[in-house]
Amino acid sequence: MENKRDKWDKLKEYLEEMILDSKKYGSKYARPYSDIKKLMELIENDTDAGVYPDNCIWKRHLLNGDSINISGEMIFYKHGSEDSIDNDVIYILDKMPEDKEVCRKFCAEDESENRNVAVIKDGVVVSCFKGTPDEINNALLDTYELHEQQFPLLVKCRVKRNKTIKIIRAMRIVLSHISRSQYRNEVKVALQNGWGSKLECLSTIDLNDIDYSNLNKKMSREDVLKTIAFQMGQTYALIHLGKECYTKRKVAEVCPELRQFLYRDPNSDVNDLEVFKRYFLAAIANMGLVWDDKRRTLSDTEHTYDVINETEIE
Repeated sequence: MENKRDKWDKLKEYLEEMILDSKKYGSKYARPYSDIKKLMELIENDTDAGVYPDNCIWKRHLLNGDSINISGEMIFYKHGSEDSIDNDVIYILDKMPEDKEVCRKFCAEDESENRNVAVIKDGVVVSCFKGTPDEINNALLDTYELHEQQFPLLVKCRVKRNKTIKIIRAMRIVLSHISRSQYRNEVKVALQNGWGSKLECLSTIDLNDIDYSNLNKKMSREDVLKTIAFQMGQTYALIHLGKECYTKRKVAEVCPELRQFLYRDPNSDVNDLEVFKRYFLAAIANMGLVWDDKRRTLSDTEHTYDVINETEIE
């Protein structure tokens, strides 16, 4: 079996050949290979400090002894359910753009992909555009092997889940997906106000009364119900059962009454979702969270969070 040193030497030989070959077509084609060769020399001489940042993708791959992205193409991972009809893809950046509009435009570029972007540092997801770093970190670990991948996984360890932020996000997602129903005014007020308003709104809405086929032009009845069921089931499993579920199959295993919605059964009985909604709300109540609607905050035993911006308050 090849050891790390053998792989390193082979890579240097490969780079030398590619640099020479690429120069036939112009120096710009040789640059990525030259840059990596230079980085390897700096690392060998222990003089790389400050030249390439520690989160440089090439550097991380070289030091880990993994295959590297020679072409400089952005690293990406498929994730989520192995039997999903959605093509969920996370692209890895060295740092997040300051302008969120850049991320928004990139994620909307390819309609065949449900895109997200994230930053990984020291083997852990530290930031992302959609979702939360802790959820994406563990989801990649749990679902990476379920898909054919082009790049080795940079995430190396699990992190503790932030249950309170998950509850806040799930509530917002559920309410947002029924915001164009006959409950539009109530939902709009709830989304703009504190936690108490959100709890009251969802608890008083009867999911049986909603026509899900006319809520979103881009989503069918089954799509909307699947999203609501997944968010409630995933959150319930995390806060009440202590289980992390990142695929619809896993959610269906721990919450079998949601299977019909998760797998988009056109004959699904919405009353089953309404019943589960009560378990979902009861699980949240059992968390013992404290809210201040004037400040629009929600607190657990350790931290306080901004309910509107879904961020921790320092």
